[in-house]
Amino acid sequence: MSACEETTRLFAYGTDDDGNDVVRRVPKERVHYVERSVGEIEETFESGLEKAAGKVEEFRD
Repeated sequence: MSACEETTRLFAYGTDDDGNDVVRRVPKERVHYVERSVGEIEETFESGLEKAAGKVEEFRD
């Protein structure tokens, strides 16, 4: 289990206008939530992976 999984939970919430599943990310220690479609979450993760790959390349150079 990752650190994120230990501190947050994802709950299915519905679908957006494009038919993508919408999930609610709820931190265990807080009462607020962030609502995003699965596509938006995938884009966020992909962006983070691209940034990390760029940092790795910087270290290799």
